[in-house]
Amino acid sequence: MTAYFDELARDVRDLFNPASADPHFREADAIRDFEHRLLRDMALVCEFDRDNLMAFPADLRDKVYGVLLKGCMQAWPCGIPYAGPDYETNEEGRQLLARCVENLHDIFHAAARGGWLGGDNPRTAMQVCLCRQEERMAELVRAKDAT
Repeated sequence: MTAYFDELARDVRDLFNPASADPHFREADAIRDFEHRLLRDMALVCEFDRDNLMAFPADLRDKVYGVLLKGCMQAWPCGIPYAGPDYETNEEGRQLLARCVENLHDIFHAAARGGWLGGDNPRTAMQVCLCRQEERMAELVRAKDAT
């Protein structure tokens, strides 16, 4: 797996670790925060630059969103009666999030095989943005020096 998905898989295991050293650790908060991070990352890659070079394939975008709706409670849209994922035990929750991460990884592999320039790392699009930003700022500095 890529480092990104490796990190997510490790984080899912750690979410349900009862031996947390933090006495203020709240499992529900940690799960919510993990899901929010996952939702943010997927939104950035799926919605970023939709009509340009780094656009994520439209047919796979909905698959990503479908996986999130099935695997993340926090993904459920506001104002719609909840019918999203639910689990009774921590182990069921861990398995649900682990499957979600695995399914997302499979979708990103499909995107890479289909020619998406981001490969199978959701952070690639943002890395491209940061490089473009640095290049543009260097151009601005050079232009200022030239005048």
